[in-house]
Amino acid sequence: MNKKEILNIICKYLDTNKLQKDYPELSKNKIKNFFIEIEQLIEKEEKKHKILYLYVDGVSKGNPGDSGIGVLILSENNEIIEEYSEFIGFKTNNVAEYTALIRGIEKAILYNPDELKIFSDSKLIVNQINGKFKIKSKSMIQLYEKVKKLLNRLRNYTISCIPREQNYRADQLANLAVGKNRLGGKNERKNCISPGKCTAR
Repeated sequence: MNKKEILNIICKYLDTNKLQKDYPELSKNKIKNFFIEIEQLIEKEEKKHKILYLYVDGVSKGNPGDSGIGVLILSENNEIIEEYSEFIGFKTNNVAEYTALIRGIEKAILYNPDELKIFSDSKLIVNQINGKFKIKSKSMIQLYEKVKKLLNRLRNYTISCIPREQNYRADQLANLAVGKNRLGGKNERKNCISPGKCTAR
């Protein structure tokens, strides 16, 4: 029996009339709001993950050209937490890579991890975030600063560069967004929590 089930049982059998009789200052609304807050805290705790693995990729067909981003979030057990694909318009490859990173971190933050391990196949982006490469473009500086602000909201994180073949699912999702747009579909914004395992790690 989990905490939420226990809370529901307490709510079911709690004699609010007797409680109010003994403690008149406790209105029904106060009691109701108290249990709502407890339920929200339980839900937040259940959503929390110790370590999450974030894979991101951005593609540009033409550089600049039609661009898409792909995001894959995995749990410690290699389970798929979320996959996301989005067409972002006419962009350069570097803008696409940064946009994928931004979107991925934004989504990972919602799961409240103790640690986020980020993976990208862009050596340039990873080394810029880690302070090894300088950024010359003003537009890139703005994207870089947005990434750093998001990273400051995490307890712990690492960002590493991996070979493209190890980032294939994020790459697939990014290409899927561009492909669907070119076929005349709407901008792809896939946001699903999928059961099962992933072989990205």
